[in-house]
Amino acid sequence: MVEIVKFVYVMIIFISLFFGAMNVDARTIRICSHDYDCIGYFCPYSIQPRSTKPLCRLVGGIWKPSGEPVGLCTCI
Repeated sequence: MVEIVKFVYVMIIFISLFFGAMNVDARTIRICSHDYDCIGYFCPYSIQPRSTKPLCRLVGGIWKPSGEPVGLCTCI
């Protein structure tokens, strides 16, 4: 009886890991047009997230509908 209960608990934990993994935002590129768009971008300690707006034309030439160039958030 104890083995069955342990098996059920292990299966619940194992299945819950898959549900947690499916909810991860796996995007590695965050598009921005200003430094304040990168506030939620996590960087290592003592490094600030910044926008690479001058490099946007090299990245792919993505433009906002307002005609403003778009960059990527990076840690600088």
